[in-house]
Amino acid sequence: MENIYFYIGESLDFMALVILLIICAGHLYGYFNSPLFRIYTGLILASAVYVGAGGLLYHLLRMGVGHSSPLFRFTVCLISTSYYTVTVMYVRYILEYISSYRPPLSKRPFYLSLAIAIPASLFWDFMYLNGLLLNISTSSLDGIRMLSFTSGYAVTALSVYLLLRYRRDLPVKNTLLLLFMMLSPLLTSLLRALNPHLPYLQMLVAISALVLNNYFNRDLYYRLQEQEKRLQEARVQLMISQIQPHFMFNVLNTIYSLCDVSVSRAQHAIDEFSQYLRVNLEVLDAPGLVPIDRELECLEHYLILEKMCYGEDLKIMYDISPCHFFLPPLTLQPIVENAVRHGIGKKPEGGTVTIRVREHPSDYRITIRDDGVGFDVDARNLFAEETEPDIQGRRHIGLPNTRERLRLLCQGDLKVRSRPGKGTKVTISIPKS
Repeated sequence: MENIYFYIGESLDFMALVILLIICAGHLYGYFNSPLFRIYTGLILASAVYVGAGGLLYHLLRMGVGHSSPLFRFTVCLISTSYYTVTVMYVRYILEYISSYRPPLSKRPFYLSLAIAIPASLFWDFMYLNGLLLNISTSSLDGIRMLSFTSGYAVTALSVYLLLRYRRDLPVKNTLLLLFMMLSPLLTSLLRALNPHLPYLQMLVAISALVLNNYFNRDLYYRLQEQEKRLQEARVQLMISQIQPHFMFNVLNTIYSLCDVSVSRAQHAIDEFSQYLRVNLEVLDAPGLVPIDRELECLEHYLILEKMCYGEDLKIMYDISPCHFFLPPLTLQPIVENAVRHGIGKKPEGGTVTIRVREHPSDYRITIRDDGVGFDVDARNLFAEETEPDIQGRRHIGLPNTRERLRLLCQGDLKVRSRPGKGTKVTISIPKS
């Protein structure tokens, strides 16, 4: 009778392995190339190793291979290691999935899961590979196994906590499906530890992965379509807003005034204005992201023109470290324009705008700081969409559009800090790929 259980377990585990490998093949040759799907593919591969090792273990048991066999020990350790890998990959996947619906989350829960899973996995593997568990009673072995897998349960509980904490940011159906998929390996390992003669439980891993794969493939496809539409609309809004009539009027008025003072300065102003228009149109016409050097070139032309309008009341400082990365086109100008118009422009004695670029171990950071009038961040919803035009009939793309393009195009983020009377600091962080 025991051999029948082993045979059924071996068959079902290898069937589950085939299902998971088919899912992986679909991802490797598919058209999705997002961090979320790369993490999900890694999760499915780890699950495939988990069920495959389980099938091999049933095969060894059916063939009568002893527990002291090196192959048997290796297989048990492979099941343990792949189980911990699956639980850690769930935390990483949950973080990335939640971040696709809201501002990116910190990776600290992922590092915490690693700190829990790695020691537990190494402990179990060391004990089993060195034969330290062969001379103890079955009840003691089951106790050690349960203690070892408790670490896996703790990591799974961390995933469940993250999902429940941010459930309001996710569709209800997605939350329930993710819970089903996360709890399947937990239920499998728990019941297998209590009763090894439950071979059909391993199929839960493959079934949950198959259901989730079909649903989220379709869900992500529609979301990508919606994001592409929003990006196209944002590009049009950006093109219109960056060359606003009031800015063109101020520049032309400045050039007109210079004609009576200095012809050479007026010619220089016309040249800068033409360079500004040319660079902006070239950048907006180019698809995808642009290098930081190109973005700074656009910003420099813009600030030269603004300084012509504001004179000595506006001072510009650059603090740029050599680094090479990409960001959405014309990301910096709307932020600098806010600093000039609403920060320095409202300060009678003027002020300074500082642009700083630095490379950090995990990301690139751009800081735009002004010592203007500042404002109370808590009293304003900075990232709310503006649906009504201002008193001059214009709609500003502002921070919501900039932050959304950063998130969609390069998984970046934008944070604002300000104090009334002290100035404003905007920090853009772009993770390294």
